[in-house]
Amino acid sequence: MAGVVIDSISGVRLPKVQMTLTWRAGADTVPTRQAETTRSNGFFVFCHVPAGVSANLVASERVTRGPFTWKIQPGQLYVQNILLPLSTTESKGVLIGQVIDADTQQPVVDATVRLVERKQATETNKHGFFTFGTQPFGVYTLEVSRLGYADYAAPVRVAGDLQQGVEVRISKQALAIEGLKVTVRAPRRGMDMNGMVQRMNLGLGTFITADELDTRPMARLPELLRGMTGLWVDVNQREHTFSLEVDGRPCSPNVFIDGIRYRGPLDGFDFPPAEDLEAVEVYKGAEIPGVFMSAGLRECAAIAIWTRMRFGTGGKE
Repeated sequence: MAGVVIDSISGVRLPKVQMTLTWRAGADTVPTRQAETTRSNGFFVFCHVPAGVSANLVASERVTRGPFTWKIQPGQLYVQNILLPLSTTESKGVLIGQVIDADTQQPVVDATVRLVERKQATETNKHGFFTFGTQPFGVYTLEVSRLGYADYAAPVRVAGDLQQGVEVRISKQALAIEGLKVTVRAPRRGMDMNGMVQRMNLGLGTFITADELDTRPMARLPELLRGMTGLWVDVNQREHTFSLEVDGRPCSPNVFIDGIRYRGPLDGFDFPPAEDLEAVEVYKGAEIPGVFMSAGLRECAAIAIWTRMRFGTGGKE
């Protein structure tokens, strides 16, 4: 025996309605009684009712309907849909619901839910639930959307003086993206040469650009520094070392290679030749930019070397 309990005024299926089935078999003096409550969709079912008895069905939720009586025959399915006049057109009802993935049966989080005619929208919580609170009696359009899922739209009834629960199942849908262009760039380490252009515009420091470097392809850093105003470079050709003085004072400059601070000794460092360099920046004393200074220290000079190997503009690979 099965059926559905429906509110006769709004047409909403009613959950948690108390259903009672009774019968008396043979010489039984006390009737046998089974009790069930309707599910969220208003559905109820009674199984294993013995044949040859008269069974009475009663539905009760604030008002009572029944008893509905059947003479039970073996193997027969009895269907009884019951109308209960519970709601009112004058009162408001509560609308709540849950959005579920149709394939996985898992709740869908952060789905957008709209009650179109009421111009209201909300989102599902971490359990897939949503609510619009109290709404006037009537039928409205419920829309659900979520990235990666097909859009959903269906009518939903709000029954006055009742809580109406709805379950929405949505299916995944592949996204078609046209005209998408993907550009892959090498990761940026430290600083880059864009800052050098800004520093050149400030008029501070001395710069050796690619055009000048191309005229002296085999020159090394000590040779490139010679002749700069305020710098004196002493090169020991036999030991391949050099020392630097700035405005007549010995100096150990901060050296940056492709934006990364070089912290080793300058003595014996095999600086790349000019043909492998893109640009060189040289700053003295007060003209040193903050990006080339150490916190709390006053440096005598800073040298920034940019290689072509990093920026892909030529030189060795």
